[in-house]
Amino acid sequence: MLHISICDDESIMVQEMEEIVTKACNEKKIQFQIEKFRDGEEFLKNYMIRDDELIIMDIDMPIKSGIDVMKELEKTQRNEMVILVTAYDSLALDSMEYGPYWIVRKKTMQKDLFKAINSFLKMRSRSQMVLEIHIRNEIRHIAVKEIMYIEKYKHYSYIHLRDGNIIEVRKNIRDYESELAGLGFVRSHAAYIVSLRYCKEYLSDYIVLVDGRKIPISRERRKMTKEQFMISRRK
Repeated sequence: MLHISICDDESIMVQEMEEIVTKACNEKKIQFQIEKFRDGEEFLKNYMIRDDELIIMDIDMPIKSGIDVMKELEKTQRNEMVILVTAYDSLALDSMEYGPYWIVRKKTMQKDLFKAINSFLKMRSRSQMVLEIHIRNEIRHIAVKEIMYIEKYKHYSYIHLRDGNIIEVRKNIRDYESELAGLGFVRSHAAYIVSLRYCKEYLSDYIVLVDGRKIPISRERRKMTKEQFMISRRK
């Protein structure tokens, strides 16, 4: 079930957001539950990481603003699950450093929040896809969102998962590049495919993952990798 947090200090805006969320999820026949918060501090005190979540948050709030919350969510790479709402364009621009998934202006919220939620739901649907892996006489299904990166070595591909496990498969990495196309992955190097979901920082020769590991970027793939990384941060 999708857990949706709505955080705004204006009760009228919370009610309007709730109505838009309900309409978008009902149209997609998605089961959901909503939890509401009055400000960023209350949200952070009660926040629990969930695998299936969406956070809709006003930027301009007392005590802790939406930007303050984004700084905290950035530490655990949860900012991609956030839609920020603002009445001020300048505040929206200030928040871009923390890579929000979407920014919605309150004056066009009826139309644009609905669009942003639908875009999130499409991304959610892709992330729930599974990769079928053949290991000897066994077939395993791995959720795409659990894959941090894939590494090629000789005739094998090594699939590194979020929980630290590594799956060794005798398969060409080019095949995985095709299977994962459009699912938030980039081939940064002839020997590496990396999930942009777990990329924290782009350097000229490396992508730094959320756990500090560095994935190499080859010279010929530098421009494409940077472009994909920047796009993922703007979503």
